[in-house]
Amino acid sequence: MVISSTRTGARCHAGLCAGLSGAISFRLHDSESIFNSLRFVRAIRYALFLLLVSAAHGLPGERLLASEELIPVAVIGVGAFGRNHARIYHQLQQDGAAVRLVGVVDTDLSRADVIAREFRCRPSRSIDQLLATHSEVRAASVAVPTMHHLAAAKTLMQAGVDVLIEKPLAPSLAEADELIDAAKSAGVVAQVGHLERFNPAVQATMPLITRPMFFEVHRLSVFTPRSLDVDVVLDLMIHDLDAVLAFVNSPMKEIRAAGLPILSNKVDIANARIEFESGCIANFTASRVSTERVRNLRFFQPRQYISIDYGRQDVLVFTVGGNEGSPSANPEIKVSKPPITAEEPLKAEIRAFLDSVRCRKAPLVPLEDGQRALSVALEVLSQIEEHARKLNLGG
Repeated sequence: MVISSTRTGARCHAGLCAGLSGAISFRLHDSESIFNSLRFVRAIRYALFLLLVSAAHGLPGERLLASEELIPVAVIGVGAFGRNHARIYHQLQQDGAAVRLVGVVDTDLSRADVIAREFRCRPSRSIDQLLATHSEVRAASVAVPTMHHLAAAKTLMQAGVDVLIEKPLAPSLAEADELIDAAKSAGVVAQVGHLERFNPAVQATMPLITRPMFFEVHRLSVFTPRSLDVDVVLDLMIHDLDAVLAFVNSPMKEIRAAGLPILSNKVDIANARIEFESGCIANFTASRVSTERVRNLRFFQPRQYISIDYGRQDVLVFTVGGNEGSPSANPEIKVSKPPITAEEPLKAEIRAFLDSVRCRKAPLVPLEDGQRALSVALEVLSQIEEHARKLNLGG
């Protein structure tokens, strides 16, 4: 048994108080049989259980939720990203997971109708309409355009709904801060959608980290008309910024960057160089106007070179003087591949979100991590603008 998601933080305290007051009231009215009363013992045990769970998880709960009880979920915004969220929820439901997709929301009701029919749920034109017709919704993915993240997520959180917010978290740090404050005030689970953190290759690499000193990262895509409301830094590079920040765990010292608009009125190709206080250097290249799709991250640390292929979910580890691994062309270097169980990163991300919802625990990628990645991405954009001014590319 675990604690379910909550409508308001007050419900946990209300349950606790009700349990205690019930026990006390029973004692006052039946003092002679108190110590033999199963009812009294149950009341005390329930109240103490609520207290312990609330203290242990730091997130409010409202009632016991059996592991097999369905979590009703919704998807807000069903464009390309949102449709994939709906697909995963529906797939998990079909596979027998304790989740039920009850509705999708989109201002384009015809689009919502199409997705709702595809994944057998109900369409709504607004979040208010969804909550009015489906008050049971406990969790939702927010996949509207970035400029609408604050309004959509805040409405849900104030209604006590746990949220998974697509990246980037917000268009500005001020709005990111407001989202973090809203999540804390509402006492809900709030996760940001940096899905590469859930890539099995990244998960397999985390235990291998010692002292990374140099990164070379490439994320290239062919041009598509989606996500043109943001530039390539907030669209693509931010995935790798988030991953490297998690790997390095050091304050930044300096950022230099350059970029250009090619097929849109925003930056379509960018390069950034980040130096960390630890001495680590990271080079990032992101493009959405490439002729091929590339998703690679490579880094060096003492006596090791590690290469991650995000797309293939593959990790190669080259170790100098190591005892484990297969021999290479150089007898001093051993090559190894950590075991990886392939899984779609978005599916792993949503499963982790639902686990946090069910268990009332902090998510693996909290909003604060989304804010951190956003802060670096915005500084990269600032440096790109500065570089463009120096080259007189503004006009």
